[in-house]
Amino acid sequence: MSESLPDPRLQSLINKLRPGPVRSVTVAGFDGADVLVLLGESGEEDSEVGRIPQHEVSIRRTDHPSEVFKVGQRIEAEEIGRWAGQLNLSARACENPELRAFLVAIQPGQIVSGTVSGVHNFGVFVHLDGEPQGLCTGFIGFLRGYSALQGGEETDSCGAGQRAGIRRRGGSQCSDPQV
Repeated sequence: MSESLPDPRLQSLINKLRPGPVRSVTVAGFDGADVLVLLGESGEEDSEVGRIPQHEVSIRRTDHPSEVFKVGQRIEAEEIGRWAGQLNLSARACENPELRAFLVAIQPGQIVSGTVSGVHNFGVFVHLDGEPQGLCTGFIGFLRGYSALQGGEETDSCGAGQRAGIRRRGGSQCSDPQV
């Protein structure tokens, strides 16, 4: 019996979760709140045109991408997929190279440790061990079925200052800071 082929929809989702290649592109102009970029060398007329959607322009909030980029500027951007035949990229994924290197190094299913820095009504923020200085890279949303271990007992919450074990794209585990 031959092995069945994976569902193409599942493969598409897996590809979107993996970091894409980083490309050097040239800002060609703006289409509303999106950035149009040339994928070839600067000045090549036959270069493919890509798009950076507004939400992928920057980590910082901006009203218009012209606050971040100028026409003709060379930037680094990560490929994030194709929609309607056009390559879409993310400039924010490359905005902080140290952060990108840290996050890309965490493999799916890998458990990383950190300290809970804040608990809010929308989720828990965790400072992951080894993260770049001044950044809080971990976020755990409050989702149905979310649970953690605290002092050996199952609980639905974590508190600031507690140590946490977090599985990338998975669950988390909280413990007292002394553990």
